[in-house]
Amino acid sequence: MRRIDVDSLVRCLEKSFMNNGFLFDVTSVTQEEVKDELIFNSGFGMIANEASEDSDFDVDIDESKFVNDKFYKENWVKVTYGDNTIAFVCINTEGDDLLISAMEINAFYRNYGFGKIIAKGIEMYAEEDGFERIVLHSFDSEAESFWEYIGYTQSDCGKMYKNI
Repeated sequence: MRRIDVDSLVRCLEKSFMNNGFLFDVTSVTQEEVKDELIFNSGFGMIANEASEDSDFDVDIDESKFVNDKFYKENWVKVTYGDNTIAFVCINTEGDDLLISAMEINAFYRNYGFGKIIAKGIEMYAEEDGFERIVLHSFDSEAESFWEYIGYTQSDCGKMYKNI
């Protein structure tokens, strides 16, 4: 299985933010650090509690797959501005594809274009590292609309993807 070069991913995300006029900090974090922060930060309902716009489904943070399952254990990145956490992203591989395992913009910072900037940074990383496609699962219709808006396509099996 291909490994993710998290340092290169961080650089690409930083560059994407700088290209858009933002000087945000992008750092590699552990799954445990994500979980520790989410206990006190209500802006990340999907990652912390698997809550989405299309579902009343909600789990306790100790049951959330994103911060407990080992599939999501590695390759977390945190975007911050000062003391404010803007986003968390978890990247993995799926065969020869780059997989966006989790990506959530803090509810308080949505609709400012940060998701698109992060996606462009991930695409920059994928291209530099020789991936041919990025894949992901969208968790609700709002997320699906976002990914379609920025050029991703829905596959027959429910995944979203974009060829690089």
